Amino acid sequence: MPTAMKNMITDTYLQLLERRNIDKITVKDLVDACGISRQTFYYHFRDIFEVIDWSIERKMQQVLKQSLEQPTKEQAIRIFVEAAVESHAAVARGLNSQKREHIEAVFLQALNTYLLTIFRKKAPRVFIDPAEEDVVVQFCSGGIVHLLLTHCNGENTDIDQLTQQLCRLLTAARATLES
Repeated sequence: MPTAMKNMITDTYLQLLERRNIDKITVKDLVDACGISRQTFYYHFRDIFEVIDWSIERKMQQVLKQSLEQPTKEQAIRIFVEAAVESHAAVARGLNSQKREHIEAVFLQALNTYLLTIFRKKAPRVFIDPAEEDVVVQFCSGGIVHLLLTHCNGENTDIDQLTQQLCRLLTAARATLES
């Protein structure tokens, strides 16, 4: 049951985020909207930051699971791009808040994990030094975040084009490691 309650609190947080500035959402708001006690909230989460972490990690795990089910690297990356377009408004609001530094760190870590997994499962080739792989993944994550924030504005986003661009960039980054 703990995961179900955590998901309910997180879903409620995301619903509140659609209507409010991220900096204005409090534990009291979540407790009231969920119809739970503060004690229940604090049993599952330390604070609002942990709710943010859980929501980002949960979303990235869902995207990763769907991506890994795809037969090609391109289709896997497309799942990620579609999720980014869908989540763009919430992510942009989070990055334009006082919680930016925290959200950025959690999002980058989740993206690093996503990319490492995709590299290893969808494009396994030769052994790559883990330290080099980490540097390239961190570099790619920063670039991808910038591209997504710049180009994922909802209805005007060309998902196919952005998917192809990311696939070319990630393939080139991976090829650099292998040479």
